[in-house]
Amino acid sequence: MKLFCLLVLFTLPSWSQSPQVLDIDLGSYCHEEEAIQESQNESSPQIENCVLLKNPKIEAHEDLTKNILQLNLGTFDLGSPTIESQLRKKETCLLIHQLSKQNIPPIELKKMDENKNPWVIRFHFGFSRTKYWNTDMKLKSDRLDVLIKDFEFEERTSSSFYKPSTWQQPMDAFRWIDEPTNQFIITAEKNKNVFFLTVFHPKYLKEKYQSKQVAGVVDGIPVNGVVPINTDFDGYNKVPGEIHLTRFENTHKQMTWQLGYGRQFNLYQSPNKKTSVIWTPQVQAGIMTGQHLTVYEKKDTYWQFDDYTDKKPYHGVILSAGQKVEVKHGKVSVFVDQKLNYSKVKHGFGDANGSAEYDMLFMPVTVGIGIDVYRTKK
Repeated sequence: MKLFCLLVLFTLPSWSQSPQVLDIDLGSYCHEEEAIQESQNESSPQIENCVLLKNPKIEAHEDLTKNILQLNLGTFDLGSPTIESQLRKKETCLLIHQLSKQNIPPIELKKMDENKNPWVIRFHFGFSRTKYWNTDMKLKSDRLDVLIKDFEFEERTSSSFYKPSTWQQPMDAFRWIDEPTNQFIITAEKNKNVFFLTVFHPKYLKEKYQSKQVAGVVDGIPVNGVVPINTDFDGYNKVPGEIHLTRFENTHKQMTWQLGYGRQFNLYQSPNKKTSVIWTPQVQAGIMTGQHLTVYEKKDTYWQFDDYTDKKPYHGVILSAGQKVEVKHGKVSVFVDQKLNYSKVKHGFGDANGSAEYDMLFMPVTVGIGIDVYRTKK
């Protein structure tokens, strides 16, 4: 009969190391006692008078632990045994014998090491539809110095690149990756903590025809009232002080780059644990980059335009809060990601000395797929 006591030893320099396990064969402790019992061929009166265990599985553990601790603290003197220590030894061996017959699993005290919950690297890709809110726009150039209230944006999805019927050359077969308003998400996940790297390709431009409250100066003429930002051609009847902003576009190379943190909550898990529904609220922060395009009608003309492209990439800091709901089966998943983004934007406008400043509030909703690309070993 063998019974092993599993002891986990920790030392200060090795808290991050795997636990060390020391196996002690308590059966050998009772070999001498068993030999004496066999030679005497009789039971010890003291053992016969021991109190019966009311709950052997619990009390046997407790009494055995107490006896072992007393042994370690010096109550037992194996070199010169006393009557008390001999009785204690007999009781301990009886407890060991009883436990061995009950097939009680060993008691383990252990510290989980840092690899118990492995890191999982996952990649998510999906197509986004985006809501852009109106904003107050400050525009300044050689021809304008105005504040436009409730400037309206239009969404451009470029979703046509997902249709093979629109492909006109071999390279078009791959342009569905970078042309539409896609979102790329790389996550590092461990023990319900999620760290995000999110790359999003928004595309927004001026709503084609809109009339707004404008205050400022246009071509040297003071303006304060509701005026068209640009109008469809309705005859050769221009009025001084009109705005002719034909195009205001942030589409080419427009990107957001963010790092963030989220926490997973398991909403559902199938009985076989292969399928789960996970909700992940998140916060992120980063920067917005792009290449703004302005097209403005030339002064005193009708069919000629000035184009200006601002190639300075940095447009401002971006903050976001959102959530992701994901149905995961094995290593793959489908997900819906929603984020409310805020950015204070400033970029070039109209000419080399011009600028556009506005607060940008927008919310992409992304539907896509995810896949595990790497998992550390346990």
